[in-house]
Amino acid sequence: DTWIRAALASSYYSLQKYREAVEALRPMEDLLVDRPQMSYIYAVSLIKSGESAAGVKRLEALEKTNPDIAVIPEALAEAYASLGENEKAAREKEVAKAIGKRQPGTAVRKPN
Repeated sequence: DTWIRAALASSYYSLQKYREAVEALRPMEDLLVDRPQMSYIYAVSLIKSGESAAGVKRLEALEKTNPDIAVIPEALAEAYASLGENEKAAREKEVAKAIGKRQPGTAVRKPN
């Protein structure tokens, strides 16, 4: 069930069907802590489907445990900007840039 839910949610995320991705992952949200990619998909999907506070909280936690993944602060910057928290958004953009400079040649995929 967990593997199927993760695959389904990834497909929904790729199709920009964020509400469906959230519904696929919600029953296993406690298990996502150890799965950064799925946790990221869940957090961004929460934000894109209108549950910004929950999504931002998850991204913040994910950033603390995975400080070298540039898409996380990029997603946070976008979320903060949409919430009008421009200082936080600017800070996260700088964090993402710094990660990119430490990891030259790394392609960064933006959230859908």
